[in-house]
Amino acid sequence: MSIVFLSESPPFEQDEIVDMALAVDNVCEVLEIAPEDAPTMKSIAERVVQHARRGERDPEVLAERVISEMRAADSGDAVS
Repeated sequence: MSIVFLSESPPFEQDEIVDMALAVDNVCEVLEIAPEDAPTMKSIAERVVQHARRGERDPEVLAERVISEMRAADSGDAVS
């Protein structure tokens, strides 16, 4: 499911897309996001892509950053 959202992103190499999809899947697993929750999955994918555009490619780091952002947002802290 996550790969569909990432295919709408700017051009990345195939291995980078796979790494971003792994990051999205990891975030969803850790935060217990159901695959049926397409709006949340799309938001997660967009956040992963934002970090990838800034140069981060490690799927574990991408996932950690997005998880931190989402947890901060859930606790009421603004993250930009």
